[in-house]
Amino acid sequence: RDRVRITEARQHVDMAVGIVACQAMAFALKGAWMRLPAAPLAAAVSILLALASAEGASASANQQLLIEDEHHLLERSHAEQLRALDLIEELGADKVRAVIWWRSMLADPRSEKRPQGRWERLDSLVRETRRRGIALMLTPASASDLEGTRLQLPKWAQLASGAPRVRQFTRFVKAVARRYSGGFVPPGTGRPLPPVLEWSLWNEPNAPSFLQPQWRLIDGRAIPWSPVIYRRLYSAAARALRRNGHNQSRIYFGETTSTGVG
Repeated sequence: RDRVRITEARQHVDMAVGIVACQAMAFALKGAWMRLPAAPLAAAVSILLALASAEGASASANQQLLIEDEHHLLERSHAEQLRALDLIEELGADKVRAVIWWRSMLADPRSEKRPQGRWERLDSLVRETRRRGIALMLTPASASDLEGTRLQLPKWAQLASGAPRVRQFTRFVKAVARRYSGGFVPPGTGRPLPPVLEWSLWNEPNAPSFLQPQWRLIDGRAIPWSPVIYRRLYSAAARALRRNGHNQSRIYFGETTSTGVG
């Protein structure tokens, strides 16, 4: 029981410290200086003092700090990206997760054709995280139900139901996989991009904003349908990754939101 209580206490410490760290980064990125809320920090300090007296307590040796912020890392200027990475490095992050929004990677998201991609900011993120010794996990994804946003599926890539076309998504993943396999040399650079060794596929498939339809009526019964779509997307995309330079990479499964509603 004591071991369970210590474990639970450490989880609360991680949450409290994480809240403070994320708030610090958010305010710093906005160029604002202000006092951080004292409650999470005070709670963390109190729990740490309690843990200090616990016999036999030892911290996890493989615990990692992961930060995600596509807004500053991929959607703004190169200078803003570097500034964000400086702060992430100062926070001691072990890993960055970046969702690659399919529509935002297109040179012209409004086009009904399949235009060439725009890779400059993502290439920079791959190079800069490697240079700083920060691991990088990429998540190719899109959204089915966010009309008019950079996250939304291109029209040519979705079915009438709103679901993504698996074959088209797989082609997108294949292009990303080849580019970040470790052997691709962008024109005019003379040196290959570093390999990306960790991947996940799609973002929060149990959330109706990101994957539709969540349900399907079969024989008069409402059947959960997003798991079926997600399985198809994952199976095809993971196969594309493995066949295009990532046979030894980690490919994570089940990246869901905390509560699925549909």
